[in-house]
Amino acid sequence: MPRLLLLAGTSTLALALAAAPAGATLPMADDPDNGSTESLETGEGNQNQSDGTLVEVKSLERSASNGFTSLTWSVINNTTGSLDTADFMGDAFSYSDRGFGGIILVDESTETDYHPIMDSEGSCICSGDQRPSEFRSPVGSNETVSYWNLYSIPGDVDAVTVQVPGYEPIEDVPIE
Repeated sequence: MPRLLLLAGTSTLALALAAAPAGATLPMADDPDNGSTESLETGEGNQNQSDGTLVEVKSLERSASNGFTSLTWSVINNTTGSLDTADFMGDAFSYSDRGFGGIILVDESTETDYHPIMDSEGSCICSGDQRPSEFRSPVGSNETVSYWNLYSIPGDVDAVTVQVPGYEPIEDVPIE
């Protein structure tokens, strides 16, 4: 059974079925196993603020029951300073919250960009300063923090490029 994700807003209750497989949970910033899942692919920081840090794709899974695709990813800060995560919010869409809407999945064969799903109130269905309550920003020195995003990607797309602002693109990540 898919996990049911409830998002309460000021005037409506938005429901979205998360793409996590039955029994799976989305990683939270205070999870003791945070960052321990094997990495599928990594991208190195390519800007001043992300130099010395990495982004890891932990999983990219499509739910058989609802078709949503869940991306779980981590930031690894191997520097002596902290990493501000504000760039992960992006500016392609006007999400009403401060979620990580800037994480884009690209189908290179059709040149189609997939942005995180937005709920009825315009909030990104993704990690951000409203979800989870344990959300961590900035990422501290020598710290690894996991985040998640939810997408609607057609069933015939079997791999994508993950684009995280400030990092090299992570190409050909399989959707499982």
